[in-house]
Amino acid sequence: MLTDEQYGRRIGDRLRHELDDVHASPDLVRKLRHRRTRRTWAITGAIATPVAAAAVVAVVVSTQATPHRSTTAAPTSAASTSAQPRIVTVAYIQAETVKALGQGTQYVIYSKDTYESGYYETWTDKATQRYRNDIYTRLPAATQAGRAGDGKMTLPSGPPTAPSGPPHRQQSHAVKGPGESQEITTVDWENKWWSVDHLRDDKPQTPIPDPTDPDGMRKAVAEGKVELVGQEKIGTVDTHHLRVIGPRREYKIDLWVDSTTYLPVKETAVKAGNKQGGDEFPESKGEAITYTWLPRTEENLAKLTLTPPADFKQLK
Repeated sequence: MLTDEQYGRRIGDRLRHELDDVHASPDLVRKLRHRRTRRTWAITGAIATPVAAAAVVAVVVSTQATPHRSTTAAPTSAASTSAQPRIVTVAYIQAETVKALGQGTQYVIYSKDTYESGYYETWTDKATQRYRNDIYTRLPAATQAGRAGDGKMTLPSGPPTAPSGPPHRQQSHAVKGPGESQEITTVDWENKWWSVDHLRDDKPQTPIPDPTDPDGMRKAVAEGKVELVGQEKIGTVDTHHLRVIGPRREYKIDLWVDSTTYLPVKETAVKAGNKQGGDEFPESKGEAITYTWLPRTEENLAKLTLTPPADFKQLK
């Protein structure tokens, strides 16, 4: 009876005998090396390709853990609970951003728009088509916002000299209603008057879309060009920095979206100039809009209400 060692040796001899006439193709090793080299260069090329040159196929490695829910109490190892890299494409980010904007009716959107001579704050409730803004300016009264004949308010364009002093609240506006049937209540805090007007024309004055409007952003993405600049932290929020170049290069929007919710956190936008190269999109002087997405609580909805003081004069 054969021992285990003898049995194993006999099987090995038999296999070698059976394979004596089996030979690998002379170029097999060369082909395998060639395939591996092509795969290596393909991966390297995808990672190294500049975002601007491959906007819709650029990739970024995110080190955030993918949120998930577990219905079991099974133990997890330290490795499985740590943040794992994941590939995120520009197409995925822009799709998730448009989808997140579609849920905008669930929020009161607070935004702060900073410009050279001050800033204004806006609270928007898309569910009821209402918004309110408060204008803060450092300009003297002669150069501040005014009331146009069509009921629209004109923002200050800036005095000949640089403004000075801390910003103060100059006017507030509360708007309700859709499209051309909007009603606007204005309170002028410095001149102590208020009025109610109807907006005659709601046509946009600029080709730059509203980054909180899903339809406008969907159109901008479809007709323009989207680039992924990278990942940046805005305050304490991790964001994806996107750049949207409008159709016919009419404008440029830099948009930072929350890497978890994909809702806008910050935006800068500029219309195209008449020059090419570095002057094609002249940079604005520190203008930026920041966004905070608040729950639709009674406290937050109350921000949209504008009540004129009793001693203010009503203008007809």
